[in-house]
Amino acid sequence: MEREDLAVHLHHLADAKCVAEALGQDDDAVEPSDQGWTVSVVQSSRELPEILSALHACLAENDIRLVRVTIDGSTYAMEAQPAD
Repeated sequence: MEREDLAVHLHHLADAKCVAEALGQDDDAVEPSDQGWTVSVVQSSRELPEILSALHACLAENDIRLVRVTIDGSTYAMEAQPAD
């Protein structure tokens, strides 16, 4: 199965570093972008559902409300539900 190109777009550097760490990426994966910061994800042996699940858990645990995720050129929004 071919690997998808995956990037997570965030507004704040601290959030981008947190996401990079949660997804097992080095600080080199975090780059400035027009609207904030982008984390480029190297998937290695992890499958896409596992990566997205880890991302969602990171958002919920760190109170990051919304990110944009680009997969193979298509962009989606991922929102963490607020904790009760």
